[in-house]
Amino acid sequence: MKLTVDSKAWLLVTTLLEASVACAAEPPNSANSSAPSRPALEGSSSGAPAEEAGAHANDPKEWKFFDQYCSKCHNSTDWAGGIAFDTMTPDSFGDDAKVWEEAVRKLRGRLMPPPDKPQPEQKVIDAQVAWLEGKLDANATEHPDPGSVVMHRLNRTEYAREVESLLGLKIDSAALLPKDTKADGFDNVANVLRVSPSFLDQYIIAAQDVSTQAVGDPSPAPTSVTYRTPVGMSQAAHNEGLPLGTRGGLLVEHQFPADGEYTFNINQSGGFGGGYIAGLDSRQKLVMMIDGQKVYETQLGGEEDLKSLDQKQAPAAKAIRDRFTNIKVPVKAGPHKVGVAFLARSFAETDDTLEPLGDGLPRVPGVFGVEILGPSKPTGITETPSRLVDSGHLD
Repeated sequence: MKLTVDSKAWLLVTTLLEASVACAAEPPNSANSSAPSRPALEGSSSGAPAEEAGAHANDPKEWKFFDQYCSKCHNSTDWAGGIAFDTMTPDSFGDDAKVWEEAVRKLRGRLMPPPDKPQPEQKVIDAQVAWLEGKLDANATEHPDPGSVVMHRLNRTEYAREVESLLGLKIDSAALLPKDTKADGFDNVANVLRVSPSFLDQYIIAAQDVSTQAVGDPSPAPTSVTYRTPVGMSQAAHNEGLPLGTRGGLLVEHQFPADGEYTFNINQSGGFGGGYIAGLDSRQKLVMMIDGQKVYETQLGGEEDLKSLDQKQAPAAKAIRDRFTNIKVPVKAGPHKVGVAFLARSFAETDDTLEPLGDGLPRVPGVFGVEILGPSKPTGITETPSRLVDSGHLD
């Protein structure tokens, strides 16, 4: 076997130590005071290095990647980045999972080895990442550790989602439950979602309300719900969810408690005009839809309405507003989408006088809210999604 300079030096040191021990143990004139024989020297060369080599003989081939590209800096002497691969073993993935996950991220991003160090080929890195991920996944499967979560209540968002998942019923949890306490900006931290007596009372009341909505009441008392157009929603362009060819408007999903007749009041003015009607320069058509089906339409604006407002003023404004109030429509029980919008008109040029740009009263009407009242004449309860769930008919 060809010996390197380091191995020869190691043999020399070992020989001198053995010789020193032998000389100290026996008298100088002893017959056995001669230096150890050559076979003894050869046997001594298989000490710690041989044991270390034997200890790593069964390591997977992928482990040599770290010896070749990483251990020069990340070792128990330098501790670069607080990591020493020579203190780890292929069987310690569970104990060092965070280190190996960070290693996967570094290898994927080609952040390690550093640019000024020898670089492995991309296929070698891909194979190493796949091996690390496989080891991490296998360890997580064999030793699952989801941690511990203290007993806590659902927050408002979780409560609404669970009700919808169980009953197919969308609720306004913000109107039913108290505001959630936040910790570090999050409202789903278990340690702060505690159940106080006041919270428990509120959850019981919410459960009663949700149960009533889910099961239904054949003779419910009339209620009023007002939906307002969100600030910033355009009334000059198409809004998502409404049919193509419409402009502005509002789309809401309302839970109708029973079959019957409902009253709709549309807020068309939005408070513009000081009690009068704005945006009447051209004739505009408004349509109201339930689940995409038109149930009501009316028109406003143009020469006729402008003339009436000029001559009759307040009575004419009231007559125009009455077109958007007290709209009676029969609706079946359950959740339905209510949409209100104006039909879009062409932007082709006309001979009309050009209008100034800038802020001021709107030049076209919009939809700024809708109020739903009822039912005024309940006739029973249709099989709603929540009632189907309750009766076990919904898959």
